[in-house]
Amino acid sequence: MLDPDEMIAASVMEGHNVVRATQTVVQSCKLIVANADHQLYEAAALKLRTRALLAASLALLHQERR
Repeated sequence: MLDPDEMIAASVMEGHNVVRATQTVVQSCKLIVANADHQLYEAAALKLRTRALLAASLALLHQERR
């Protein structure tokens, strides 16, 4: 993946306005960050569910041993 400066340069070389190219790159970066933030949220939720399942499994195992 190109870094933002390379993306702007490529867009300008294609004849696009520098300001417009920069705005497009900034918007793309915002979307990437939002997607990463969402994935981080999902990973944290999965971690919590996994811990809850582990706790429930340990409780059942402890109960069976009695």
